[in-house]
Amino acid sequence: MYDTADDVQLGAFATTLRSGTFNVQSVIGTGLFSITGGSLTNSANAVIGSFAMSSGQLAGAGTFTITGNSAISFGGHSGSGTTRVQGATSINSTGLRLDGGRIFRNEGTVTQFGNVDLNNRVLGLPEA
Repeated sequence: MYDTADDVQLGAFATTLRSGTFNVQSVIGTGLFSITGGSLTNSANAVIGSFAMSSGQLAGAGTFTITGNSAISFGGHSGSGTTRVQGATSINSTGLRLDGGRIFRNEGTVTQFGNVDLNNRVLGLPEA
C-alpha cells in the first residue's frame, strides 16, 4: 500500500483508480490516468499524460498537472492544491466540483458541456 512518503511511478501505462483511498506524495506518468471511484490525495506535485474522471475525488496540497487531454464527467477536486490542465479538456455539466480552496488552472482549451459553473469563471481560453 502507498503512503504519503511514496512517489507513484506509472510509466506509460493506462492506470485506473476504481476504489479505495490513496494518500501519496506524487503520481508521475505519461499514460492515461483515470479515476472512476475512490480518492487520490497528492501532497507534492504530480504530472500525468492524460486524464479521465467519471467519479471519485482528487485532493491534496500539491499541483496535479495533466500535460495532455482530459475528460471530466463527474467528480470532485478539493484541498489547497491546484489542478492544472495543459491540453484539450472537456467538462460535462454534471461534472467537476471544486471545494476546499482548490484552484483549476487552464493552460489549454476547456470545453464545457451544459451548465457548468466553476465560481462564475469561464474556462474556454488559457490563463496568462
